[in-house]
Amino acid sequence: MKRIRLSCFTSCFTMMLLMITSLQSQVVAAEPDKAPTQENTSADNTSADNASSDSTSSDSTSSDSTSSDSTSLPIDLTADKGSYDQLAGVAIYEGNVKVTQGVSTIWADKLTIYLTNNAVERMVATGQPAKFEYLGQQQPILGQGNTVEYTILDKIVTLTDNAQVEQGSDVIRGATLTYDLSQEIIGGSRVEMTFQPRTQ
Repeated sequence: MKRIRLSCFTSCFTMMLLMITSLQSQVVAAEPDKAPTQENTSADNTSADNASSDSTSSDSTSSDSTSSDSTSLPIDLTADKGSYDQLAGVAIYEGNVKVTQGVSTIWADKLTIYLTNNAVERMVATGQPAKFEYLGQQQPILGQGNTVEYTILDKIVTLTDNAQVEQGSDVIRGATLTYDLSQEIIGGSRVEMTFQPRTQ
């Protein structure tokens, strides 16, 4: 099973695919902000406390930002086999495919990735069914369909053919379902919905 970090696609991808059997994801921690210069010695303790509070707030904001906008995060993928056509900008992976970016995960039998200038533009997953999971601000979103398409820039997931999306006890089924990850909004055609009443 090969593990490939898609953000590292370059002209030497083919060689990399043959030579590297396991490429672990690395999390690069952001450098801490420099503490502000203290001009008043008597205010050192208060300023230090404020700086610590600001740093904690900044870290929390950064974490929330990462959860809500993961398009800049690395894309990690595992599959039984894969190929890459550099001229066409198309990569195809087959067999036990799993692809993760931030809080989004897709499982499929086959995954086709379309790239522009070595950057991932969209992914089309097929399976019986293909599935996706999104750990958003609310309850986790679980979706499936025989085809799942994920547009990276727009953060839109489109499920077709036996499409279904679940959140908690709520279920939406339809011929086609579209899920906006950034807005956490679901739409579709010929939709059938089952919602559990909320208790006060």
